[in-house]
Amino acid sequence: MSDQGNRRIDPERFSPVENAGTRSLQPESTPRANRKTKTWQSFAPVILVSILVLIAIAVISLPLRNSDKTARVTPSDENNEAVFTENIQDIAPSESPWVDSQLLRARREAQTILEELLSVQEVLEETQVETWAGDEYAQIENVALRADELYMEREFDQAMEQYRQALELAQRLNSSIPEVAKNLLADGQHYLQQNQIDLALENLQLALTLVPENENVQDTLSRAQVRQQILNLIDESEQLARREQQLEQAREKLVEARNLDPGYSATEVVLAGIESRILERDFRQQMSAGFTALASARYEAAKQAFEVAAQIKPGNPAVDGALQQVEAARLNNDRQSALSRASLLESQESWGEAHAIYQNLLAEDSSLSAARLGQIRTSARLELDNRIREILENPLDLQSDAAWQAGNQILAEARAIMDPGEHLLGQIDQLQKVLKNARTPVMVKLQSDNMTEVEIYRVGTLGSFVEQAINLNPGNYVIVGRRSGFRDVRIELAIDGSNSEIEVPVICQVAI
Repeated sequence: MSDQGNRRIDPERFSPVENAGTRSLQPESTPRANRKTKTWQSFAPVILVSILVLIAIAVISLPLRNSDKTARVTPSDENNEAVFTENIQDIAPSESPWVDSQLLRARREAQTILEELLSVQEVLEETQVETWAGDEYAQIENVALRADELYMEREFDQAMEQYRQALELAQRLNSSIPEVAKNLLADGQHYLQQNQIDLALENLQLALTLVPENENVQDTLSRAQVRQQILNLIDESEQLARREQQLEQAREKLVEARNLDPGYSATEVVLAGIESRILERDFRQQMSAGFTALASARYEAAKQAFEVAAQIKPGNPAVDGALQQVEAARLNNDRQSALSRASLLESQESWGEAHAIYQNLLAEDSSLSAARLGQIRTSARLELDNRIREILENPLDLQSDAAWQAGNQILAEARAIMDPGEHLLGQIDQLQKVLKNARTPVMVKLQSDNMTEVEIYRVGTLGSFVEQAINLNPGNYVIVGRRSGFRDVRIELAIDGSNSEIEVPVICQVAI
């Protein structure tokens, strides 16, 4: 055997033809600096190159017999297989059809496994497998490299077993993606809950790489991406909330934060605190305004302020007490006003109006002593005033001795009043005159025709005359004139004493 048959061929980096059904192992992404072991992009072509190299070595190392013969491997329709056959022919003639067929079978099995490995590798590379399963990924590389070594040592069965083991490990790693994503999501949620935002983003972004369609991961990642902005808004809100007049601005910051992530409970807690402070501030301001108005006797303004406070804190006992104070103050003020009005009416001797006010006050509160005393006082004066008025309006009623005596009694009571007032003094003066006139006779001159019979009821018959004078005390009298063949004359005469002399004609003039 020549030296050429014994020398080893150094393998060159191999890239399968694109249209041969395999894919390039060169990554589109940038290399990872933290990986010192070979990646899938390196060991996958090594497998294929190793297979070709071993095939070449096997052919060259065989005794070179029948050197003019070509390899008996029948080319397939696949380009890779055609290339492979041409390589074998270019390297050396085969020893036997059996060896050629074994080599071709080994190549085909290796290629099948490699294609599956490349398919799984592509999926794993898209998930950035080295970031979440670096050790497992390195183990797969090591198993694949060990398979290369066995193949080069012509231990084909063991090599194929190692290749299959690498494939199984890769498939197992690929099938673990959902569980890994679930754990990454859980870790991301945990870090997010602790506001460790960088760690949360790292886990959640990796989880999204593994399961890009998972809505839970998408939502949690979105929340993590705005968490720092939310924390900044909360901090700004706390700064603003240090001044009471800026509580509304603080609340606006928190509302903005809540809109970014409605599910972040910390925002709601802080917002609830701000809302509580605003409520307390507004409540306090309304209560203060109410008491200020109450102190100034502006009862309606006080009531309105307390009612607003009641809307802020429904059922608050302080508000109920304040409203009761307003009503009590208003009532007391109204009572005082009414008492003042009644007192003024008393000074004006308007006893009826004053008495009515006292009556109304007692109807509201029978224990009101000022109203009770006012009622007693005005009742007596009103009664006296009414009795005097009755006499003055009906002086002729004094004709009887009893009425006249009663009139004098009333006059005595009126005179006994201390500080009687102008009105009562006037009534006393008028009553004195009426009582005096009631006992002062008035001259009544009766004029007739000497043919009419004249009679004064309760006085007597005067007969016929031309003129006759008679003194009559004030009172009501009926004078009748009669004449045969004529209609009677009836005259009602009221003598009140205001005139000292009265002329009355009594003549029957209508014939019948």
